[in-house]
Amino acid sequence: MFIDINQTDLHPLLEFVFQKYTFDFRGYSLNTLKRRVERFVKLFGLRNIHELIQLLENNPAIFDTFRNELTVNTTEMFRDETFWRAIKQEIIPQLALKKEIRIWHNGCSTGEEVYSLAILLENVGILDKASITATDINTEALKTATKGEYKKRYVDIYNENYKKIYSTTSSIYDYGTPTDGDKFQFNSRLRNKINFHYFDDIQGYSEEIYDLILSRNVLIYFTMGLQNQVMSKLFHNLNHNGYIAFGIKENLTWSSSFKYLKEFNSENKIYQK
Repeated sequence: MFIDINQTDLHPLLEFVFQKYTFDFRGYSLNTLKRRVERFVKLFGLRNIHELIQLLENNPAIFDTFRNELTVNTTEMFRDETFWRAIKQEIIPQLALKKEIRIWHNGCSTGEEVYSLAILLENVGILDKASITATDINTEALKTATKGEYKKRYVDIYNENYKKIYSTTSSIYDYGTPTDGDKFQFNSRLRNKINFHYFDDIQGYSEEIYDLILSRNVLIYFTMGLQNQVMSKLFHNLNHNGYIAFGIKENLTWSSSFKYLKEFNSENKIYQK
């Protein structure tokens, strides 16, 4: 069944969700929401927005599923070779000079990029003095991230990415063990160094200060107004001289907080406070 939802039909849905569940999707890109809502409606055999609102009204337990379906979870270990090479060669040596290292990965999805960073820290012997926080709004993705277990066919691809960063005989498979069902799980040393938990960029607030914040391909799904709002929060959480990284396609130079950042590696969208 083909479902085509008009963007204007989304407004009553988003307002309903905010009023009933206090979750605010109203600042998300309508193009992205339209595709995700159409997918959800089709998945549950619904015909329109009205039936979706009724479903959420009468079945509050389904809201978590709805929220998780609307969030985008596309990630990969060591995705974007030049970015991870910059982190390895330019950022890690600076972090290594600190007695304690505090890192926040915002929008961590299923955790692959967080484990990428943990491996970089481990390889230079500074993982022990690092504290890594990784957050997302998708509760199912966080379960996967916390477990740190992935299908081997994906890990094979991640290992090829790893070898582009490290031209050595080591591999990703040195950091975990195979598990039942053709899967691979990262070892407890890596998993225990990462604090995965739920965090809502829009309504959440944190007083924690970090030396490195990764927020790659998160703000791209927000409207400009919401991008500016979240940018202000991220800037607040960034330590003086700390580093923040965005996605390659994210352009935030117009935001009110950006003027307080200086380019560190413009090609890879890494900035310093």
